Amino acid sequence: MLQLLDIYVLQARLVPMFVLLLPVALTAMAWLPRGAADYVWGILGTLGAVVLLAELGRDLGKQRERALFQSWGGGPATLILSHRHSWLDRHSLERYHSKLRQLLPTLQVPTATEEAQHPGDALVKYESCVQYLRQVTRDRQRFPLVFAENVSYGFRRNLWAMRPAGVFLTITALGIDGILIYRALVVSESLPVAPILVFVLEILLLVLWIVRFRPVWVKTAARAYAARLIAACQSLEGVLTKVTHAIH
Repeated sequence: MLQLLDIYVLQARLVPMFVLLLPVALTAMAWLPRGAADYVWGILGTLGAVVLLAELGRDLGKQRERALFQSWGGGPATLILSHRHSWLDRHSLERYHSKLRQLLPTLQVPTATEEAQHPGDALVKYESCVQYLRQVTRDRQRFPLVFAENVSYGFRRNLWAMRPAGVFLTITALGIDGILIYRALVVSESLPVAPILVFVLEILLLVLWIVRFRPVWVKTAARAYAARLIAACQSLEGVLTKVTHAIH
């Protein structure tokens, strides 16, 4: 139960599943004759399905993340440390490299010349830096901005990963609503407001699935998280020693 209250679990895993199932829930609520108690149990049942499917959505997001990173040339948090691929200015990048050399003296963070000579080895070392930073910035109280950007990225990645299912379910719900609205108009000239509102909302949701929830939308959050994560190295005085003792 405590996990259900976790901000990351709620926003990055549960909310995407709720968005996925929203058109189905709206269609059912607009057309099925139900009492207040039935709605309560229906909502609880939907939440149960959301919790169950949230883990599946997270796994799907992680699986599709690999292909996403490949299309970008690597993970943003790794690329931001690269002399060749970073979108940071030269002075900021050198400042972060200098700090990482202090924190990880045995790693030998590559210079621009060394990266040009051995690009594959350089990326491996940058990824090692990223893994280290992820481990030492898990304290949400000390690194709230890193955590916030991580939540945003997880939400967008998982929602994008379910895009095919989201488009399919929304189109299916729209088709059902369209048929039921047509049948209702044939029987009677009047139509309740709720089905019309649901139909409009589902159209808007479909537009979001098709136009908004795309890789470039995920990339924006991924780069923001990468920038916050790397910048956090500047406030890591003495963390390396504590982590080393904890591991041993």
